[in-house]
Amino acid sequence: MSEPTPQARPELRPPTIDEALTNAGRLLHGAELEIGNPARAERLDELACTWLNIARFLHDRDHA
Repeated sequence: MSEPTPQARPELRPPTIDEALTNAGRLLHGAELEIGNPARAERLDELACTWLNIARFLHDRDHA
């Protein structure tokens, strides 16, 4: 028996600044909806901050 051929993986690419900002906005919106779960809201806020940092890094890299 032959082994199955592995599926080709799509090329990974860095996110764009717009994608990073969109992700941050989506996560912040989700955090606002987590009124009854402050721990989850805080985690979503932290993830949004991470995406904002990624957007800043991409901006600085493109404008250096």
